[in-house]
Amino acid sequence: MPSPKILVIPGSTRVGSHNVRLAALAVKELTLSDVDVTRISLADYELPIYEAGIETKGGPPANALRLKQMIMAHNGVFIASPEYSASVTPMLSWIETMPAAWCTTKWKLAPETDRIVVTICWK
Repeated sequence: MPSPKILVIPGSTRVGSHNVRLAALAVKELTLSDVDVTRISLADYELPIYEAGIETKGGPPANALRLKQMIMAHNGVFIASPEYSASVTPMLSWIETMPAAWCTTKWKLAPETDRIVVTICWK
């Protein structure tokens, strides 16, 4: 059976942040468990803070589509994010706009897919 593909996303781009360190630890542990792991930085997917008006004017930004493609190429996602108003960092707001076939806005397993999102939020 092939190894599951897991995408690891630190919700912060600050060097040395708790989220970056937690994501690095997740990569290490998943790799030791023979999981195919990809770690990305949100700095490589520069996006504006989510605003619905942007989508209605010209569709989502190109980097939001790139991020969606990266997520869809994996079986699961591990997000280490600072807590922000009882949710994830605004840097990840575009993920919440992805279709329900990918995940729900509650960041739980979507019943119609085999994808799982694990979110770790710091307070």
